Amino acid sequence: VKMAQCLLKKRNFFCREWTFSKINHCLENRPTSKTCGALIVGGPGCGKSAVCAELTWHTVSQGKQCLLNQRLIAWHFCQAHDIESLSITSFILNLVNQLSESKQINGYLDIINDPEVQRLLNPVEIEKNPDLVFQQAVLEPLQMLEKPERTVFMIVDSIDECYLQSLGEKNGESRTIA
Repeated sequence: VKMAQCLLKKRNFFCREWTFSKINHCLENRPTSKTCGALIVGGPGCGKSAVCAELTWHTVSQGKQCLLNQRLIAWHFCQAHDIESLSITSFILNLVNQLSESKQINGYLDIINDPEVQRLLNPVEIEKNPDLVFQQAVLEPLQMLEKPERTVFMIVDSIDECYLQSLGEKNGESRTIA
């Protein structure tokens, strides 16, 4: 499975270091807060993807982004120019592969090695039942794991890149990452 790359990978990052403090604060307060995630929102060109790229492939040797990167368990960048990155099958398989290799969470690989989960991870099955596969191969195994010592997170960037593909679909089932 080819993982989608971000065009901003390893590009110099300037002037938004404060965002890493905010993200760190969100993660540190997660155990006592009522939220279950965070969204980085903003207009086109404001730096959302740059922040996500810096968290994924930090360009400095010290800083909050380096510490946050140690808590990153999986990532996916949707890129309008890369149709594979917009594929629901690639999205799910990328996350499963990264979660399987993550050193921050223990036991995920054991859970997804179950023959039924492996059957679901067939690309044909993912295309047929993406919601079910995502639920049973990503969400449920993560919920079954012992909570890690520190809050961890995943990045899914540029979901809006997929949104236009799904506008004509009204059947209630996911066909895109959006």
